[in-house]
Amino acid sequence: MLKLFLVKWKIFSSQLKTKFDEDVSLNDVENSLSTTEQRIGQRKSEFVTVRTHLVENDTLCHQFADAAKTFLNFLEVNQTKEKAASKLPNITETIKLLEEVSEALRTSGREKLQELENSEHKLSERQVFENPYTTSSITSLRKAYDSFTESNKKEIEAAVAESKKEKQVLAEEDRSEIEEVFNHFDKDKDGKLSFYDFHGVMSFSEGKEWNEDKSKLLFEQLDTNKSGTIDFNEYYVYASSKRADQDNVGTYLESFNTLAGNKEFITDDDLRRVLPPEQVSYIAGNLPKYTAPNGEVLGYDYKAWLKATHGL
Repeated sequence: MLKLFLVKWKIFSSQLKTKFDEDVSLNDVENSLSTTEQRIGQRKSEFVTVRTHLVENDTLCHQFADAAKTFLNFLEVNQTKEKAASKLPNITETIKLLEEVSEALRTSGREKLQELENSEHKLSERQVFENPYTTSSITSLRKAYDSFTESNKKEIEAAVAESKKEKQVLAEEDRSEIEEVFNHFDKDKDGKLSFYDFHGVMSFSEGKEWNEDKSKLLFEQLDTNKSGTIDFNEYYVYASSKRADQDNVGTYLESFNTLAGNKEFITDDDLRRVLPPEQVSYIAGNLPKYTAPNGEVLGYDYKAWLKATHGL
């Protein structure tokens, strides 16, 4: 209030001095003071507007800088995962982890980048082209994202190619082993197994529980051209599919072991952690109970179930 009074007095004194010899009315002085007050009020309003604009710009700069930092941390975390994937001993696990990174880039990464692009657009609209809180720009961030996405894609392609190569090598090894067994039991070396040759193979591979009746039934199924013998191709189709089934059983056992925490049995709580209620009910209804020596039911005997259903 004191400053305003001094301003008013200065204006009044000036006007009084220049018009010393003129008649100055009170109304003239009041009008002059009113005009001055209006100008001061207008300048204050302009100052508040500018200050508000600058504060908003500063806030947007902070938001962009924070989002850029979060985005770069996100890329760094997933780059670490990608490096870890290359060190995994199992190519299937490598592909799985690389695909997890790819999915994260496609969803969360793309979403974060879109937020940054929206923030950068707001700054551009306000003619803000320099950010004192970060050295990152939307161009550099987009480039980093695109580069990582492309490298991840190449890593997946390379891992898939390696997996196919491994499978091909394993398939060739399997074929060689199957062929070795076939030739061993092909007594007359004519490239075909008679019934008794075949029974010898099955007794060798299945053990004591196998019998001649089972061999007859399976022999009829495999002798697709009804020649009375089984050639190598007919035997190979059967033997390779059986090996694949055994691999799947190993996967089932590994999965159950993981869910059960390496216990000899699995509980309802173990199942509920990863499965929907309807699947838990189905499994619980089919697995035999696992009973402690004192008769207490501890859970379900998944190993007994795999043995009964898959011959584990």
